[in-house]
Amino acid sequence: NTCYSFVSDTEAVHVASVHQYDPEKKTMVTVPGAGGLSSARNELEAHYAWAWGQNIWADMLA
Repeated sequence: NTCYSFVSDTEAVHVASVHQYDPEKKTMVTVPGAGGLSSARNELEAHYAWAWGQNIWADMLA
């Protein structure tokens, strides 16, 4: 799971979490050491956020 947030017109940040299914617990659990936060706001994150948006909108509106 990744969530992007624009913090200006040209910069964004993200928070990410990776999960896997645990058959013993019969639920999804986080993967230790996976995921994380942006180290700083930046334009590359904004590019990723915009690309994510374009892809999800294309899938939903197709």
